[in-house]
Amino acid sequence: AQAQLTQAEATYQRQKTLLSQGFTTRRDFDSADQALKVAQGSVDAAQSALANAKEDLSYTELKAAAAGVITARQVEAGQVVQAAQTVFTIAEDGDRDAVFNVHETLVAQTPPSPAVTITLLSDPQVRAVGKVREISPAVDTQSGSIRV
Repeated sequence: AQAQLTQAEATYQRQKTLLSQGFTTRRDFDSADQALKVAQGSVDAAQSALANAKEDLSYTELKAAAAGVITARQVEAGQVVQAAQTVFTIAEDGDRDAVFNVHETLVAQTPPSPAVTITLLSDPQVRAVGKVREISPAVDTQSGSIRV
């Protein structure tokens, strides 16, 4: 389309010059003018199609919301997926927040240091050190616990 536009522009300029000197007909000039307009329309259409193709291509990329490690794959290679369909499950790198319901009597005895050691009930060998960032001011009336 761009090559046709370049050729149509050259033909139009040539016909314009020849018409001003009286060496061509008005019909040939009008034909060159029309060909130039058609070529410009073709270039515009091709540029629009290219923009659409680039946008469609951007939909073929998988982008994670955050950095991390893939822990599960929900689809197979070559499988067609829908927009917003979960393809991978990712364990994010970085700090974690843990929320616990602690009985109100234990919160009243909170030591001055906000540091805590967290241990899994299923595997006491797995430990993590953290700090208390926030204690909810409200007590759950049914369980008598506070969110920490």
